[in-house]
Amino acid sequence: MMNYIINKWYLGHNDAESELKAFKLLPHKDWLENLSKVNIFIGQNNSGKSRFLRNLVALSREYISPIYCNLDSTSKIPGEIKTIIKDTFEKYRLNEYKLLFPKIFEPEYKIDPFIISGIRKQVDVKTLINPVNEILNSSYTNRFDKLSDRSVTARGSIQMRVGEISERLISLIEKLKREYESVPEKLDFYKIYIPVLRGLRGLTGNDDYFNQIKHDYFNKIDHDHFLIFTGLQMYDSVLKYKNGSFSDRKLIEEYERLLSDRFFEGKGIELISNVNEKVLYVKIGQEKEFPIFELGDGIQHIIILTYPLYINRDRNVLAFIEEPELYLHPGLQRKLIELLASDTFGNLQTFITTHSNHFLDLMLDFDQISIYKFKKQLTDSNDNESLAQFTIENACNEDMNILKDLGVRNSSVFLSNCTIWVEGITDRMYIRKYLDLYMSQDDKKKYEEDKHYSFLEYSGSNLSHWDFEGDEGGTKAKRICNSIMLIVDKDEKKESKHKKYAAILEGSYFPLNCREIENTLSPSIIIKIIQEFEDEAVELNTQFTFEKYKEEYLGSFIENSVLKDKKGSKRNRGVKEDAEVHPYSSESGTIKNKVNFAEKAIFHINSFDDLTDEAKRLTKAIYDFIGKSNSD
Repeated sequence: MMNYIINKWYLGHNDAESELKAFKLLPHKDWLENLSKVNIFIGQNNSGKSRFLRNLVALSREYISPIYCNLDSTSKIPGEIKTIIKDTFEKYRLNEYKLLFPKIFEPEYKIDPFIISGIRKQVDVKTLINPVNEILNSSYTNRFDKLSDRSVTARGSIQMRVGEISERLISLIEKLKREYESVPEKLDFYKIYIPVLRGLRGLTGNDDYFNQIKHDYFNKIDHDHFLIFTGLQMYDSVLKYKNGSFSDRKLIEEYERLLSDRFFEGKGIELISNVNEKVLYVKIGQEKEFPIFELGDGIQHIIILTYPLYINRDRNVLAFIEEPELYLHPGLQRKLIELLASDTFGNLQTFITTHSNHFLDLMLDFDQISIYKFKKQLTDSNDNESLAQFTIENACNEDMNILKDLGVRNSSVFLSNCTIWVEGITDRMYIRKYLDLYMSQDDKKKYEEDKHYSFLEYSGSNLSHWDFEGDEGGTKAKRICNSIMLIVDKDEKKESKHKKYAAILEGSYFPLNCREIENTLSPSIIIKIIQEFEDEAVELNTQFTFEKYKEEYLGSFIENSVLKDKKGSKRNRGVKEDAEVHPYSSESGTIKNKVNFAEKAIFHINSFDDLTDEAKRLTKAIYDFIGKSNSD
């Protein structure tokens, strides 16, 4: 079973509640498509995203297409069966086929490309399978006695025609059965709505947030498959599970472990319902326990957002969360998205409204996130009371208009405590891997990207356009981040440049002691990469050391010193026989297609011991810089 269910959500059916009719799905469709495990609704204020989210919550039943079967394709099968029978019989002038097969040719018979949650399968597939099987397995010739003056010969011809098309019909019926057998007989969802109005400490002792939200938005909903979670239920809920059955106590212990591992750097966490004060208390590691409201607001909200999802992880959950970024540092936002996109909560599918550009940026790292862009427009009216209509468009994170709609400016995103300046994308890929391996050691403190540090790519020679002192006339680097570590290649005859930056950055300037980042790879990793490219079909010279290539462009070195016959490389496919071959080096001699090469390298690097001494020296210097920049 997949860890989420809905691929398409149909909203154009007759049962759709009236308020949803104000939303127009682009381009001219009746469904939200390309749904993922995490679905983000973005748009300007008052663009309709929250209203749409609440309408999805309030739907009495879901018309959906699951991700694990192709109901769009299946819905076409009745038409294909009709066409096969019709064309074949008309070809032989046997035009009574509709009278012979009435169950198949009923005009209203169809399979809709969705199922309805909460009830059994909408379509009884047997109504189509049975009559087709009758055609294939028994004689229809007796029915001709009641028709016109067809002869015995003509009736025999019918049997021949059925035999002619039987293989195609059997194939379609088997496909139909396979698709529908993969759909559960009954598909229920448990909806969890987490509103903006949330917290862990109420004012009156009652869940006033719940009562107000229920009154304003969901006063017609009253069933067992819906939860409005405001956070004010936490005290009673934790008390219930802590004093419940063995499985209840185990569940809350597992949730505490999740908080510890994901958000408290492995420190033990215990949630306590203090019955004397009627307040939820928290104990962190060896610290004295204290009331929940003394925790930081961000951590309080992380608990509100994750607790109901974990407690209900054995259900098919549709979670609807309003602006989860509230009070969360970008680093916590990343942790939250990582958690929502993981399998931790079982069959969870999340729908989020947000104004956070950081959630959009995370799409680069996760493939189970979809974005939907909302816009509002007013209808024409003569009475100064125009009705609002809304458009929804499936967007991508490369759409810069999304950031414009969110009002994002450069000054709103420079929030990390320090930045690591690298020449290009592969430098960032290698260093990220090196840091992960270094920090995976038990005695090392863990630092998080986009919270404790971020990468900035300056693209080689463009470095000269940056002003690190504040008086050189270029772009002011320290307006971006005051704490900068600059990593540069070992350029030849650039001693004056190295001396200049070393003086300006005072210990946070790091020139590589090799030509470029690819040269920090070890000989064993380089050999594994080439063997993967070549499927071990090319003979290699494996007797070389780091000293042999540390000053050389790695692409040229591989071609001239590692490959025994570069013309035999599989990477020469498509190259003319008389052309000069360069399977690994670009024109300058550096690695060709660096990103692809880096991806293979990172796959083969499995421990910190796989690194060269130069790679270790670089990693330790960066780690120490991050630690210094994040010290109290």
